[in-house]
Amino acid sequence: MQNVVELQKARAEQLAREIFRLEAALKQLKDELKAIVEEHGPITVDGRVWNFYPSVEWKFTPQGLREFAEALALDGVDPWSVLDVSSTALKKLGIGEDVLSGFAEKKVTLRFYAKAER
Repeated sequence: MQNVVELQKARAEQLAREIFRLEAALKQLKDELKAIVEEHGPITVDGRVWNFYPSVEWKFTPQGLREFAEALALDGVDPWSVLDVSSTALKKLGIGEDVLSGFAEKKVTLRFYAKAER
């Protein structure tokens, strides 16, 4: 039984190292392709176009957010049903989970990735 566990651990380590290698190679390939596309324009491969596409994000000032919430309410939309407080904003506030649990439901999801040992 110990041999099976050791083999599985060795295989897992082998897989993890290969993932690190492939991710590093992928980054290099994408960086090279980005430079080519930047210089020569979009590249179409197998019906898919590699190009730079806009990524849109809206940043509200506190006053703008207040006015937006008021406009939603005037339109009959409950602003609190569509507006949310980000995890980043909550971390900046430094409010503990004991306090937050009185106002919100905690949702935990698992992400699969490698993280440096502490």
